[in-house]
Amino acid sequence: MNRDQFEGGIRNIKGRGRSALGAVSGRARPQVEGAYEQVAGVAQSTYGRIHAQAEGLHRDGRHFADEAVSRGRSLRDDAYERGRSLRDEAYDRSRHYRDEARRQGRALVARAEDNRGTTLALVAAAAFPLVAALIVPGSEVTLRGVMMNPLRTGLITTLIEMGADIERLDEREEGGETVADLRVRASRLTGVDVPAERAPSMIDEYPVLAVAAAFAEGTTRMNGLHELRVKESDRLAAVADGLAANGVDHRIEGDDLIVTGTGAAAKGGGTVATHLDHRIAMSFLVMGLASEKAVAVDDAAMIATSFPEFEGLIAELGGTLEGAGEA
Repeated sequence: MNRDQFEGGIRNIKGRGRSALGAVSGRARPQVEGAYEQVAGVAQSTYGRIHAQAEGLHRDGRHFADEAVSRGRSLRDDAYERGRSLRDEAYDRSRHYRDEARRQGRALVARAEDNRGTTLALVAAAAFPLVAALIVPGSEVTLRGVMMNPLRTGLITTLIEMGADIERLDEREEGGETVADLRVRASRLTGVDVPAERAPSMIDEYPVLAVAAAFAEGTTRMNGLHELRVKESDRLAAVADGLAANGVDHRIEGDDLIVTGTGAAAKGGGTVATHLDHRIAMSFLVMGLASEKAVAVDDAAMIATSFPEFEGLIAELGGTLEGAGEA
């Protein structure tokens, strides 16, 4: 093979090579570029969709957030207005009940046709002249218009069990309530066991019942008086201290008060710490009407708030209440 043949062969190889390279590169580049553009288009389209979805989610999120905030504000405002409404309603109701209680208190005692009668509405108020009539020898008192609701007559039931001479007269309906006139005569009382389940129907009357028990013969056990510890004062302790100050045999066992009387007048002569409790004050002033010696209380000013007619009522019934400086 000569040089020309060799070089020609080289040129042909190169030519074929260039053609081959050209064919390879010429065909591959458009395919690669086309694929790139296709991928780029898909990517851009995908990004566009994702971006649109993200913006949609963002808008939805902001919408839900704004709606939640708005809803929360609305609920807060509703709760605030409801709270104000309930507060105002509670205030109006409490003011109504307070005014009604004052009205009933002012109307609680009225003069009867004779000097031996008086008109009372509530057993809680009638309790004081009732017990006074039972323990002062020779007494006879008629209490007019006393409510006979069985949920509030535990004291009357207990005193009758102790032997109290209490007669119901002219039982009738007034203002949707059963009322009756009570004729009460001085009585010889005996001790009884007062069941705990009776406490709700006479929880405010235990202090004056303890006074009645001090004049009874034998032991009176008042069971389940835990609620007395959380009244205007610790009434259970205050009653016990008042009994001790006036020589009455008694003891406390748990939430029970046990009082032992001799059937004769209590000794009296003590000064009772009322702890600003009107029922403690009135109960022991009633004791003093029949005790051997006068009974004093350290403060009676609060009686004017709950039972402003108390002193006049006792005087009308023949009792005497004196100031400390007058005794």
